[in-house]
Amino acid sequence: MGAWVASAIVEHRDTDGEDDAYRWLEPAHDPSALEWAAEKTAEAKASLGGAHLYPQLRAELNAALEASGPTPTLFMIGHRSCRLLQDLQHPHGLFQVLEGAQWRALLDVDALRKAEGVSYTLRALLIPKMWLPGTDLCLLPLSIGGGDEMELREFDLGAAAFVEDGFRIPVSQALAVMLDADQVLITHTLGDAPRAASGRGAAVFLWTRGQRIEEARRLLSIAPTESMVTLDAVGFGDSRMGLVTRIHDYATFSFALVDRLGVVNEAPLPRHLKPFPPFATTSTHFLVQLAHEEQLDDRAFAAESLIAYDTRPGVADAQRASLVHEFHDEEFANNILFGFGGTRDQFHFTVDRRTRQRLLSARWQDGGWRVEERLVAEPGVTLRLAAMDAGSDKGGEAFLLSRSGYLSPNRCDLMGDADGAEPIDIDPPAFTGDYRVSVFSAVSRDGVEVDYYLLEPRDRQGPVPTLMTGYGAFGASFAPGYFDLTVGGRSLKLWLDRGGALALPLIRGGGERGAAWHDAAVREKRQTSYDDFIAVAEALIVDGVTTPAQLGVFGSSNGGLLAGVVGVQRPDLFGAVVIDAPVLDMLRYHRFGIGGGLMTEYGDPDEPVTRKAILGYSPYQNLRPGRAYPAFLVTVSTEDNRVGPMHARKFVARASEVGARALLIEEPEGGHGMSDPVTNPELMAMRMTFLIDALMAPSRAPAIVQEGARAPTSE
Repeated sequence: MGAWVASAIVEHRDTDGEDDAYRWLEPAHDPSALEWAAEKTAEAKASLGGAHLYPQLRAELNAALEASGPTPTLFMIGHRSCRLLQDLQHPHGLFQVLEGAQWRALLDVDALRKAEGVSYTLRALLIPKMWLPGTDLCLLPLSIGGGDEMELREFDLGAAAFVEDGFRIPVSQALAVMLDADQVLITHTLGDAPRAASGRGAAVFLWTRGQRIEEARRLLSIAPTESMVTLDAVGFGDSRMGLVTRIHDYATFSFALVDRLGVVNEAPLPRHLKPFPPFATTSTHFLVQLAHEEQLDDRAFAAESLIAYDTRPGVADAQRASLVHEFHDEEFANNILFGFGGTRDQFHFTVDRRTRQRLLSARWQDGGWRVEERLVAEPGVTLRLAAMDAGSDKGGEAFLLSRSGYLSPNRCDLMGDADGAEPIDIDPPAFTGDYRVSVFSAVSRDGVEVDYYLLEPRDRQGPVPTLMTGYGAFGASFAPGYFDLTVGGRSLKLWLDRGGALALPLIRGGGERGAAWHDAAVREKRQTSYDDFIAVAEALIVDGVTTPAQLGVFGSSNGGLLAGVVGVQRPDLFGAVVIDAPVLDMLRYHRFGIGGGLMTEYGDPDEPVTRKAILGYSPYQNLRPGRAYPAFLVTVSTEDNRVGPMHARKFVARASEVGARALLIEEPEGGHGMSDPVTNPELMAMRMTFLIDALMAPSRAPAIVQEGARAPTSE
């Protein structure tokens, strides 16, 4: 393996120059590029939709969705428990609030799309940040076509209606928080507003009701070479303040607090933090996590420590930073999106120790933080938090806690100060097969052990068709969930019903073992991620779980890059590869979407040392004639303005040129998250047709089981 990878660095095709024959496919909406993509999509849909398997799989997926829809998106707005419910009748969602034991609809997104003729999707998890505590007012983030560009519209939760002549921000890359009933803190890309390297807004404005957006007062900005700014808020009433996070790059951050008069005060904290802070807010503090050991106000803080910053007026600067929790014994807090939450006076966070999770709560008391353990999850069960808004005027400490795993339907409980839990939502079982979940480890190329989950039939007697997926970037952790979108939602049931297995390697680049685990695979060290994934694939084959002809890989976003890399580097290991919403031309990724803001993670392709490393793995440059590649299915949305459709188009064109079977499906909407079986069941049924046909065909006889199978580290 080592010799093959090394040779790839020498034999690459440098297509960042004028010899790139497919540069014309890069502009997302160029008529010629759109026509080409439409032709390729029609060919792929004719091939997959015409396969004998497709009608049956499409019917099975519909039946699965009708019997048990996907887990709703659950969140809290102050003391209100809310959800975005998606099903076949409402594929884009019903925004609902729990009143007593009944869910009341606040907004039917599909009805709004029909009434206004706009392809809206609701970014529900952003709503709590855009709610004004103590009121029924919030801003609703309405994405266009599922992309990152949004329209923000003021909404009255009590009246379940948009506010007449309320705040309304036209479509742009916008984020906002309400400071009071008449003032909004906002960043946007309208008109001549400055943009950061990511294409997101670089300036923050204070916008007053009745003003035109162009009249809003500019308060601060970042340089155009920096990544982006994000917005939060701390507190409520007269003490409410906006919190601006300057993301200088994806490894360094700084903070500023903005009061209702527009006065800006810097919050002096270490700049080297784990992405993406703040992790949570209470009514008085916000939470960050150190990437490295730091000295602050003559106090030493260990790497990975959780640090709170006190925003209250009158607190001495030397006393504002406080230690919430320090980690020991291979424990880490990793889940960026759902691992942290803040209520009025407490932070809540999940802690992992080699795939086993527990929930901790930290309360501000007597000038310090008192941490207590709330519960320990069963092996293979993932905990996710959706906490009460930190500015709630109800004074409660309730939050939503979801529990799920590959074999455990999602259960969401309303948790309070006491140990009891009130069920809010419990999924019915979607799958009754006799399966088991185990955790194994494989040894990577450099000798490091890499854990992986394996979901397999309990009575497996020999090799079975197996799918792999992963991520491995930005310090993000993947964990088991019940038919969630990381595994294709309910479409995975079609695979399991036929006896297939699933493996999830916890590769470097992610955050499963802290900042060092992430740092081991950034920039010129990215090959480490792929070596880890390949090591797990080899272990699955050596241990007799599967064979190369039965092994497939799929991934989305950075996971799409991962799938593309391993499919091109080790075509001998895989029978089929699904690449979704990917970055694949790594010499030009920084020129599209938010790519210009990601160079801390991937490196600068124009820098010679980094360029050489990128040329060693970039899938587009490493496709070569004469190699027997697995079949590729590449899926993307024209409206994916996060990475752009250019990567998918160019890869399929180049793969076809070198003789590989490469199918492209480009959808007109859906954005970066288009691969959803509820909003796009046709696509997901075709994806499963592709994988099942390639990996479960009768002609692919199992190989002899080899000796030396590894024992699980837990089950």
